[in-house]
Amino acid sequence: RMTQNFYQRNTLVSLKLASLYINNPK
Repeated sequence: RMTQNFYQRNTLVSLKLASLYINNPK
């Protein structure tokens, strides 16, 4: 369960970063 939770958090963080890149394109 710990590994699954870790992966879930990692995916959430990656999604947030992706949204930031999409909102602020260089």
